[in-house]
Amino acid sequence: MAGFPLTGVDPLDPTPGIIREIQFAQGLVSGSSNERTVLIYGNKTSAGSETADTLDTANPIQSLDDCYARFGRRSEWAWMYRMFTAVPQSATIYGIAVAENGSGTAASCTFTFATTATGTTNLIVEWGGYQISVPVTTGDTAIVQAAAVTAKINSWEEGTMPFTAEQGAPTDDHIVTVTTANLGPRQGLVIDKPLRMYYQKSVATTVTKSAITAGTNADDYVNAYALAANAGPFYYQINPGHTTSAPTSTDNGVGEGAAMILSQALPSGGKGQQMIFGFVGTNAQLVTVCNALNNVRVKMWWSENSVWTPGMIAAHYCAIQRLRELAHPGANLTGYTASDTFVLLHPPPYDANDRPSATEIRTALNNGGSVITWNGIGKASIKRCITTRSLNGSVTDYRAREGHIPSVADYFWDVFLARHVATV
Repeated sequence: MAGFPLTGVDPLDPTPGIIREIQFAQGLVSGSSNERTVLIYGNKTSAGSETADTLDTANPIQSLDDCYARFGRRSEWAWMYRMFTAVPQSATIYGIAVAENGSGTAASCTFTFATTATGTTNLIVEWGGYQISVPVTTGDTAIVQAAAVTAKINSWEEGTMPFTAEQGAPTDDHIVTVTTANLGPRQGLVIDKPLRMYYQKSVATTVTKSAITAGTNADDYVNAYALAANAGPFYYQINPGHTTSAPTSTDNGVGEGAAMILSQALPSGGKGQQMIFGFVGTNAQLVTVCNALNNVRVKMWWSENSVWTPGMIAAHYCAIQRLRELAHPGANLTGYTASDTFVLLHPPPYDANDRPSATEIRTALNNGGSVITWNGIGKASIKRCITTRSLNGSVTDYRAREGHIPSVADYFWDVFLARHVATV
């Protein structure tokens, strides 16, 4: 095999020696064919044409309209795609519609309107940083208000919200039931913290949200992971899975996905990839999950009681990672916030107490959680991007903490491989 070309050195000279050349101001080395493709896991709705638990590697997603046609306008998958593409870049995106559990149920909650309005105001409905305004005038009964809210919700964002509303039958027609578009336990996170209603001013009536009726019977990712493992590589894999207890490598969800991504990087697979999750639980729950994962190829983006779902968080921050890491594989995301060239749309939690404290930030960063913060006017920023690896056995070990480490290592290999192929 010929050696790599060095200035002034004959590559055919058989004389052994240690010779080095350092070239400054070179920029990024070209030659890597890895564009760092994206794979999104998530549930579709029945309106989408995509077959569940399949991976169409011949047809990446072309546009939002293509996304809607294949995965459904209200689907979990569509909202993850929307959050990724909110960060402008040219990316090849593939999708797996993870099959819902056939015995699963959707999550739901109710909003009960108390009585007739005595004045004019607006009822504000908020979800995920989006807002609609429902006019309320003097004399509007609770039934009239419920009907107006139902109609507004169902047409919201051109009928793409990941839930629908239904006004109750007579005797309950002052009650609106909101039901998620997808099934399973994590769908409760769609309507729990993110969805709320309130009057702009008091008009002698109220609207009261019930507790969440949780969705049941989780979906199983085993088939989806097998599809991804047998294809690809897909450098960034975005996963809506969520757990607040310690994941395992056989849990059919978060832990199994993390184990798959690490296994694929072994010499037998040789695929450099990352798995990206969002997390909306408490600081203590974050520590439990990240310590159990302890995986250099996994990111866990944390926003307690977020107004976004875990999948939306994962997709948006993955898009930011990809944008910056393609520009430079060792990109430092610490402190990044919105600017003319950088998009970070994540709205703050409704409760200011859910923004991370200094103590919580330190705990998260010492245990594998990538932290999102907000300033006084609610502008989001990345405190620090890290991997979930913080332990060597039971001993703390931060040698692989920095979030850019897998990106740099994989980029080095791509460049080395391209040069090797060019010289043999």
